[in-house]
Amino acid sequence: MDSFQKTLGKDVANCYIPLVENVLANRSHTVYHFMSHSDFKVLEESDVDEANAQYIKEILFRSHFASMSSIAKNLEWIKGMKHSYENGLYLPFSSSMRSLIESTADSFDALLHVSITLAEHNKVLNKKLQKGGGDFVTLTELENVLIHYSHARRLEKGEKAPTTHKAKQPSEYIRDLDSKTGQNFYELYGELCQLTHPAAQGVLHMMPAINESEFFFDERCGKEKIELLLERNKDLIPDLIAFAFNPGLLTLKVLNYLKLNICHSEYLKVVNFDAIPAWGRCKKHLGV
Repeated sequence: MDSFQKTLGKDVANCYIPLVENVLANRSHTVYHFMSHSDFKVLEESDVDEANAQYIKEILFRSHFASMSSIAKNLEWIKGMKHSYENGLYLPFSSSMRSLIESTADSFDALLHVSITLAEHNKVLNKKLQKGGGDFVTLTELENVLIHYSHARRLEKGEKAPTTHKAKQPSEYIRDLDSKTGQNFYELYGELCQLTHPAAQGVLHMMPAINESEFFFDERCGKEKIELLLERNKDLIPDLIAFAFNPGLLTLKVLNYLKLNICHSEYLKVVNFDAIPAWGRCKKHLGV
């Protein structure tokens, strides 16, 4: 059994790791072109259909970037867990797992509704991409969520920035993930924080007890400590990995049905997502 299977579980590792690695390895060379606000206003005044097409392209660019970057970022944290497990590094493993929970909550927050929104509006989006006439179509709420994902940060005191650029606390993302999924990742997250922050748990795991009053120093047994941590949380890990990757994968799958080829993921065109309930909702809107 390889280390991905050891840390994630055999079924989860065999399902997701080859899939996301292939998505990343077979990605197209997508160049995102964003117009400045002033240039966009000039275009809107001269050719409203071209401007609307550009606006929709930028929404799809943001959707594609959020999906690809979330998959890459979450996979990197999982690889950090794998490397730490192989080398018996309990604290780096805990740090990587803690970061995976934060990263999953962040990308889940951004991408939860993207695939279904794009699928629901696929006909009008394709019409606008082909410069079809009619009213100017906007997806403001979706746009703001995607901008928040890519640009949110800790703002300096007195700094002027759009509200979409203000990051929430990591705990907010994780509590929101718990409320939307009915899970309890926050409890595990709190345990991992105690291991990675300056706290008793980060050092006392190196003071095993001989009896009630005698202890000794031992920095070893990292792999065994990791396995105990994983065993205690084995019911959470499959859902954590699904929430880490499904929103991005579904969005990439839906993008294949929109007429912007540079945002297509050819590899996913032949991957069956019928086991994911949200894909069933997308299929109905896409008519496939």
